[in-house]
Amino acid sequence: GVIIFLFMLGMPERALTQEVGIEFSKGSWKKQLNQAKRQKKLIFLDCHTKWCGFCKVLAQYVFTDPEVARFYNQHFVNVEMDMEEGVGVELVKRYGIHAYPTLLFIKANWKIIMPVIWHPRN
Repeated sequence: GVIIFLFMLGMPERALTQEVGIEFSKGSWKKQLNQAKRQKKLIFLDCHTKWCGFCKVLAQYVFTDPEVARFYNQHFVNVEMDMEEGVGVELVKRYGIHAYPTLLFIKANWKIIMPVIWHPRN
């Protein structure tokens, strides 16, 4: 499943004609962990900051791709988080995040399955 996402990251940017995208869960981190546990899904955590240019590219061109969105909406509890605010600051320390965007696949018990640091090809 993760391989599909990584393949999609290498696809060329295309004009967006639809308002389709990954549906990011709202609410507290605790609520999102509970939702993942209840639904027996992993959390897909988009770790970003306001100043991160690559984060904006990822959000605009990858997270809005209908195929990516369909896959992620079906298989994950999707969470986007500014890592310089609120619980994001704690998670930066806990997971040793030092580059953005970082994409984490996390079990409901807080364990990371696979971290991905994304940078587009030049």
